[in-house]
Amino acid sequence: MADQPALKIEDNASALALLAEVRDYLMRLPVVPATRQLCRKIDAHLADPEIARVKDAAQRSLRDRTKLSGGFYAPAGVCLQAELYQKKLTLKSDNLDIQGGLPDQQLLSMLRRGFDFELRDKEEYARQVAAAK
Repeated sequence: MADQPALKIEDNASALALLAEVRDYLMRLPVVPATRQLCRKIDAHLADPEIARVKDAAQRSLRDRTKLSGGFYAPAGVCLQAELYQKKLTLKSDNLDIQGGLPDQQLLSMLRRGFDFELRDKEEYARQVAAAK
């Protein structure tokens, strides 16, 4: 039930995208005054600030539900993984004891200094992990 408002926003955004597609199609038809008038009405509707807010809300909703992942790598593989999902960041390290991994003190030192992760969606991150092996 908690996801229903987000779905409604996405449904509205999908309908707006379809409306823009219909407008583009109508503009390719031979020039007819009634068709052009309808296209102007569609343009005015799509340019409405309230409609822009619906599109922005749908993009934020999609972004919030997309799981992003990243990792810090050493020769032994992933030393530290990061995952961002619905504004919650999870950091974990499964292979601190693997030979070739980072020593605990080095990892703690890096965490104190801070470093950047490039986060990607699940499929792209899986390709990155496979390529690092």
